[in-house]
Amino acid sequence: MKLGILGAGSMGNTHFDCYKGIPNIEVSAIYTRSIEKAKSLEIRRQSSHGY
Repeated sequence: MKLGILGAGSMGNTHFDCYKGIPNIEVSAIYTRSIEKAKSLEIRRQSSHGY
């Protein structure tokens, strides 16, 4: 299952870590008001897309 994360702050990071531990879950998008934060989380977490 693919899912997206809303927000790239501390809770976004926490949610990302939790989802990565669940089998058959792919974090395919990260959306936040700051493209810099989205890209930073995308790069650090090797996710597909930051918006």
